[in-house]
Amino acid sequence: MTYDFAMLTSDQWSDEQFRQFLESSNISDWLKQCLLLATDLDPNDVANEAEILRTILSIRATKLTFRALSP
Repeated sequence: MTYDFAMLTSDQWSDEQFRQFLESSNISDWLKQCLLLATDLDPNDVANEAEILRTILSIRATKLTFRALSP
């Protein structure tokens, strides 16, 4: 089953949609695990930490790309 990512922008995110998202074959196992662990945490804390993770990974990806393209 593939997941329709357009649902992520919906204001009507339901428990059923969350379940379908977790069952989707195109969602990585590590992301599924993170989401399951996050359900027991404060959603604002999780969102803030996800932003930190995004920043760190973006910086790392940029550095690796520049390194790969350097002569």
